[in-house]
Amino acid sequence: MTVSVGIPTRGDDPAALVRTVRAALRAARTAGETAEVLVVVNGRSRLPELDRIAGGRLRVHYRERRNVAAARNVVLDAAVHDTVLYVDDDCLVPPSWCVDMSRALARPDRTALCAPIRTVVSGPVSAFVDYLRLFDAIPVDETEADTLTTGNCGVRRDRLGPDLRFCEDLHTSGEDSDFGAALHEAGHRIGWLSGAPPVMHGCAEQIGEITDRYLRYGASAPELLLRRNRARVVTHRALDWYRERTRDEFRTYRRFAEFADPRVRAAFAVYEYLMISSALLGYLVRLGELTGCLLVELDRTALSRAWRDLAARIEAATRDVDWTALPVDYRRIATGASERQPALAEVRQALRTHARPVPVVPDGPAAEILARGGEQPGEYLALLERVRRVWHPIRDADPDQPAVPPSEFDRRMRAVGVSFAVAGAAAEYCALVDRIAANGTDARSPRRTSAVDVRQGAQR
Repeated sequence: MTVSVGIPTRGDDPAALVRTVRAALRAARTAGETAEVLVVVNGRSRLPELDRIAGGRLRVHYRERRNVAAARNVVLDAAVHDTVLYVDDDCLVPPSWCVDMSRALARPDRTALCAPIRTVVSGPVSAFVDYLRLFDAIPVDETEADTLTTGNCGVRRDRLGPDLRFCEDLHTSGEDSDFGAALHEAGHRIGWLSGAPPVMHGCAEQIGEITDRYLRYGASAPELLLRRNRARVVTHRALDWYRERTRDEFRTYRRFAEFADPRVRAAFAVYEYLMISSALLGYLVRLGELTGCLLVELDRTALSRAWRDLAARIEAATRDVDWTALPVDYRRIATGASERQPALAEVRQALRTHARPVPVVPDGPAAEILARGGEQPGEYLALLERVRRVWHPIRDADPDQPAVPPSEFDRRMRAVGVSFAVAGAAAEYCALVDRIAANGTDARSPRRTSAVDVRQGAQR
């Protein structure tokens, strides 16, 4: 068995695309003589840089209209082989990628598969994205994923059937989340290849890699809800949570206490605050557009300028930080989970000024959707208990023992069905609850934090 590799692209960064294609071709050569790479170019009739890549393994399709879901379907329908792998157009796959993925997909119980994605680190923004493993699929456990992420995945076309395809109504984002949900509905499971060498994702040192990306992720949720009836993407009380994040008294944010360097903690706390706020903003703006109800008065140009200015100051203050080798000790969460970050006051002020939430939502579809879901304290308490089972032994370990590295922390959390990005926030919350309980205060009903909930929603 051999493979077809699909790379949908808009061709906006030809140099990065060429690097991706060359890496995919090298990996394909190890998978058999007929292994191929299919590049589907959205919105262009020609990309000269691809003409200069020699080799019969490469096929290029051009589409006049931009639609990433349609491009993924072109790959599925045009592929020579039934084992179809996907990678983003700014990624580098390892040499063994095609062989590793195709062998895992050869199992009779595997229709779809995801594997780890790391980020090429060159500064604070890419270090944040890499540390939180933001491109990885949400776990069920160590061997199964709850969601499908097309930056590093594969499917068996012969097991999908002719009707299971990417929804072309979702032409800018959310198509992979919808496809993963469709796989589950059809009775398929999404495997997770934990031990595979990761795909390396590109990441520019620009704050838009966080803010623009999560605006887009957040905006895809109302599309998934209203066009595809994906109820899991509903963010309950999204407008209330967003209002809370604009207030100076808001304290439910990540401290990143596992890092000893206060500059790293401050930078990551700001980035996380921007990430969650952007996801909420994207959700609310798009929900308002689809229901004809203004929910946020957004001046995107002014807000983006404020984020760039803030990011420039963070970069200047951290120039001598080695972002490729950040020491981590998760035992620190026990004592640092309540640290305050003064820089967040500037973030909140910018949100109040350039992305002001409406005071009252009129009756109608938007109000009904915002009230959906409801809090599920039992489910959240169960999540916290799973996190405690992993984090407490780490917290209580002999201080003379080496610290648990992020890769091991990730493995242990995935084993109990908690993604890395959610695990750190939940461990900090556990530390606060434990401290409250130790002081004799009732901590049996912790309120579900927007950071944890929105992180999961954005990833789905």
